Amino acid sequence: MKKLLSLALALVCLLAPNVVRAESSKTYEVPVALKHATSEKESMANKALCPVAEVKEEGGKFTYKVFVKPLNFMNQQGNLTNLFITGAGREEAVKGAGKGEYANSFSFVQSGKENVVDVAVWVDVMDQMQGGTPGAGEQKARLAFDWSQAKVMKAVES
Repeated sequence: MKKLLSLALALVCLLAPNVVRAESSKTYEVPVALKHATSEKESMANKALCPVAEVKEEGGKFTYKVFVKPLNFMNQQGNLTNLFITGAGREEAVKGAGKGEYANSFSFVQSGKENVVDVAVWVDVMDQMQGGTPGAGEQKARLAFDWSQAKVMKAVES
């Protein structure tokens, strides 16, 4: 009996490192604002931004999703057409479907809970005013996330 118990204990010790820990994911609602690139005031394009972003934490990565709607700019309707993450290099955010009045979304991945993300935005009306070429009216800005007000919407363990 002692041999059998010793053998079972030895097997447990050998196999224990191979047991995979269950991964979990969390989805947060985080207040967000689009700020001017060099000051604390809001960017003109902030009116297009939903004031709450969704952030999904999974596998050590954070997928940020911000939602946008058309905005009125100088008596014209404009749309935020592109969003670029500009902190370390330049990466285009993935454009997707939105929800409700915020018909479009942009998503990007970061390594943690960021308070500020440097971005560049393209708004079609600004592009037209600067000559009509897509991106001609590009504006530098910052997405400011308020993690102190974040709410966990969903937590899942797999």
